[in-house]
Parts: sequence; C-alpha cells; structure tokens
Amino acid sequence: MDNTKLKSSKQIALICLVIIVAFAASALMFAISSIKNTGAYVEHTTDMTAMNIIRELDMGMASSVRTAKAMAENSFVVDWAKKENSHASDPEYTKKLYDYLKTSYQENNYNFVFYASKETGTIYYQDGISLKMSNYNTEDRWLYDFMSSNLQYRFTLNPFKASSGDATLLIIYKLTDGSKKTLGTIGISINLAMMENSILELGNYYNVGIAFTDLDGNVLISKEYSLPEGSNIFAKDGLFGDIDNTQLMPVEGAFTVKWIGQNDIFNINKQFCELRYIKAFNWYLVVYGSGEAIMLANRNQLFLQLGLLALLLLLMIAVIINTISQYRNRIISLATMDELTKIMNRKSFMARFEYFSKQHLLEGGHLFLIDIDFFKTINDTLGHAAGDEALSFLAEKLTACIGKDGFIARWGGDEFIGIFFSTIKDPLAQIRALSAELDESETGKRLHLTLSVGIAPIEAGLPLNKEVEKADIALYTSKKNGRNQATMYHESQTGAEPEYSKELIENSKK
Repeated sequence: MDNTKLKSSKQIALICLVIIVAFAASALMFAISSIKNTGAYVEHTTDMTAMNIIRELDMGMASSVRTAKAMAENSFVVDWAKKENSHASDPEYTKKLYDYLKTSYQENNYNFVFYASKETGTIYYQDGISLKMSNYNTEDRWLYDFMSSNLQYRFTLNPFKASSGDATLLIIYKLTDGSKKTLGTIGISINLAMMENSILELGNYYNVGIAFTDLDGNVLISKEYSLPEGSNIFAKDGLFGDIDNTQLMPVEGAFTVKWIGQNDIFNINKQFCELRYIKAFNWYLVVYGSGEAIMLANRNQLFLQLGLLALLLLLMIAVIINTISQYRNRIISLATMDELTKIMNRKSFMARFEYFSKQHLLEGGHLFLIDIDFFKTINDTLGHAAGDEALSFLAEKLTACIGKDGFIARWGGDEFIGIFFSTIKDPLAQIRALSAELDESETGKRLHLTLSVGIAPIEAGLPLNKEVEKADIALYTSKKNGRNQATMYHESQTGAEPEYSKELIENSKK
C-alpha cells in the first residue's frame, strides 16, 4: 500500500511538472508570438470579433423572428385574413385585427406593427390606420416581391418613416393558409439601439473599431471618431481612401481583409480591416484594429496568467488527486459490483468464496440459491422497469436479512447466491422470514414477489461448483413442489439434474 501511494505521489508530481513546463513554454511562445507576429494575432482577433458580432445579430433577431412567426401562425390572424374580403365593409371586423396588432405592439414595445394583405393591397397598422399599397408603386414593390418569393421571412432597414432618429429594422413574416397560399405578411419594426450598444461593447472588449455600411460604403452605424456616421469608407479621407483595388462582394458568407498602413512588420500601428457582407440587413460589417492596442491587452493577460499560476497548480493537484481516486473507486466498483443491484457480481463472489474457504471461515455455514418465481411474467406484464425494481428490491432486503452473518451476490438473471456463516443456526427460518417480509411489503405485494430457494450445507474442501450443484438441486425441489418455498439439500436428493440447471452448473465450473 505504501509503495502504491509513493508511486501515485511521483505520478502526480510528474504531472504537475509537465503542467508547469507546458505552461511556461506556452507563455514564452505567446510572448514571442505577440512581439513578432502581431499581424497574425490582430487578424485572428478581428475575425473572431466579426464572427461574434454576427452571432450577436442572429441572437438579437431570433426573439423578434419567433414573435413574428407566432403572429403569422396565430389562428385568429389566419382566419381573419381568409375572410377579409367578405367583411371588407364591416368596421367591427377590421377593429378586431387592429386590437390584435395593438396588443402585440404594446406587449413587445415595438416601434410599430402591421399586417399587409396581398389580396386587397391594404396595410393595417396597430393604431387603427390603414393604407393602400400598389404593385405598381416602387415604394410598395418590395412587399409584393417578398410575398411572391419563396422566403418565409426577411429583414430590411425600415423603409417607412421612423418615429425617432434611431435606426430601425423591419422584420416581415409571410402569412399562409393551410394550402400554403400566401395571404399577406406580418411586419414588426424594432429599434436597433440596444443591439447597437451590445455590438459596440464587443468592440471595446476586443479593442477594435466596428461600423456598418451600406453597399456603397456609406457608414450607417458607428461610434468611432475615426469613422463617423455619414462618412464613406472609400472616400479620400475614409478608411480605404488610399486603396484603389478593394472589391466587395454582396454574397452571403463573403468577406474581404486588408492591411492599412505602411507594409512594415515592425509597424504595430498599422490597422487590419475585415469586411463581411450581412445578407439579413444588406449591409457590410467593418471591423478594424491596430496591433498596439492588442499587444497591450495580450501583455496584461500574460502577466495575469503568470500571477495565477500558483493558484492554478494547487487546484490542478487537488483535481488530479480527486480524479484518480474517483476513477480507482469506479474501476473497483465495476469489477466487483453488480451495477443494477449494487451487490457483488458473480466473479467477485467466486473470489470471496475461494478466499474464505482457504481461511476455513465457511465451515458450518450454508450456501443458498434464490430464484424469483415467475420473473419472466413480471417483465412481460409489468415491464422491464418493474423487473429491475424487483431485483433491486430483493437485493436490498436480502442484504438486510444477511447482515454481517454472510455475504450475497447476483449470480445471473434473476438468481441470487449467498453464504450463511455458522452464526446462522437455522438458515431455513432465516429465508422464510425474508419471504414473509417480502409478502407483507407493499412492493412485494404489487410485484407478486415470491421466492424459490435451495440451501446446502458447506462441506470442507468441496469446490464452489459442487456446492452450487447441491443448492441447485434443492432449488429445483422447491420449484417442483409448487415454488414460494425453501428446501434444504440432503443426500437423498441425488436424482437426475434438471434441464434448466445445466447451464448454471457448467458456468459455476469455470
């Protein structure tokens, strides 16, 4: 045991040494990379920021899309739209839709909510106002194009006049009947201010600049002094003013990267820019950062990591010790215990029997086999979960019955095997008391749990397979005499071995 502990201590010390060396090497490589490969690091950080922003946009829009979808699939709205033409002159019927739109508008704090009918060309707003749209009007054409498309929903900058100076986004969701015929579209307008603040916070966190532009490069959203709203990134004083060959592609997933500044690897003040097309908005996302700011952040992070090294090592040692201990206990448990009943398995029982037999601790004791009567019926009528419950319940009661006066194991299937030490003078009475307790218990009654048991005195020097063979013959006698009983083996029970027991006896010889 002492040698095992010493060996484990050396292994833990070796693991800790490897961790220290790996951490120190990683920190050194990180520092060298930060100094010599600032460009690559900035590219990675900028790309990561862009991906996070796109993820933020998706998350920010998901809730509004779900709301628009729920409105478009609402049975009242669909039914109202189907009957719109037949109630065109009924103001009370129209008021029902206005009330629904107003409720959604108030509950979600949207800028406005509307329903646009494809058949009548009417747009209904939550405030009780309705407007006519025309397929020939260029200002309305985008709505008709959407309703004729295969898209279920889409985003667009609010084409209507906003109620404030804040940028707003329109989410429209197609409304269809049961035959997939397009009835119209539900539209909701949301303020981009909260999403804008969340995105710009990402820029502050990663020390990069963030802006959104239209397809012509006009800045729509930005809080950076170097790239103000209303400016153009391709103007002479813009971000790309000195670059003539920048070509942007308005294709989903497309992006462009550029280094701006003197092409000098030691110039950490030059900026790396990444532009990504966002199809949902028909915008370009612009993310740009300088190496100097990133280097400062990396250096601070490196010092923080080195400062926490001692604490991390202590935590790692504790985790390693605990993990090794848990795995060791788990392996022992899997090797010796039955997973379902939490008692010894067959292999563990055989090893313990052999050990106790060599120590002459089984003399005067008894070996018994227990079989649950009609266990297959329990599985077939009540289900396998009830069968597992029966096995676990019997194991629990059997453990309490035996106590310190023996040991038990699951022998296989619904059979249990056990040993009574010589301290149990009347094993038959002990088993019958167990059977009576099962019969009186609530679980035993519900599962109709009865036992057939065979008991055999243990003979000194007799191998386990022979002891099992005697107990199995006694068990067969219990089953033959009507089940729900216990039988003690005696010499007169020397008849032919029952067919069902052959496999058990053969397995016990292994």
